Amino acid sequence: MALALSDAQLQTLMVAAKQLEPDKRAVLLERLGAELRLRHRPGGRGAFHPSDDDIELAMRTALTGLLQGAAAAPSTSPHRSGPAWCLARATARA
Repeated sequence: MALALSDAQLQTLMVAAKQLEPDKRAVLLERLGAELRLRHRPGGRGAFHPSDDDIELAMRTALTGLLQGAAAAPSTSPHRSGPAWCLARATARA
C-alpha cells in the first residue's frame, strides 16, 4: 500500500517524531504505518490519502505507550513540548 500525505500531515508527524528519543522514533513510525494500514479502505486504486482525522487517530494510538514513560518523568523544560503537545497544536490549527 502506498501512502500519500499532505505537506501539513507530514510536518505534523515529523515534528512529533523529532521530540522522541531516536530509538522511539522508529517505533512511532512503524506503529503509525500499521495504524494507517488498518484504516485503509481496500478496493481503491493508487495511493491511500488519509484524512487529517485518520492521521490524528493513528498518531494518538501510535503514541500510546511511548509517552507513558515520558509522562511519568518530570519535565526539565518550562516550555510545553513533546509529541503530544505538537500534535495538539498542529490539529488545533487545522
